[in-house]
Amino acid sequence: IYGKKIEWVELDNAVPLRVYADVFITSLDSSFKSPYWKAKSSVYIRFVDRREALKEVVKESTFEAAHQKISVPWENTKGIVLKKAWEKVSFDVLKSLNTFVQ
Repeated sequence: IYGKKIEWVELDNAVPLRVYADVFITSLDSSFKSPYWKAKSSVYIRFVDRREALKEVVKESTFEAAHQKISVPWENTKGIVLKKAWEKVSFDVLKSLNTFVQ
């Protein structure tokens, strides 16, 4: 979505006058209970805004999502619920990135 505007760097090597995000996938797992596959995903982000000299703004956020579906023998239900849980959390991550950068 951001294309070439994103530069992947270690936060320790960050320079002033930019915005950074440390992104940690803290969970992406699934389990089978009764006839359901259940999946959970969680992402922790630490935003660092260094656009103003001598002022550093830090914001931390955690995003969590879940999805479940009845197991269907002829489809990859486990994969489907994992993908849906990830899509939900990744949407929140992008929304948060947009809000913080503006």
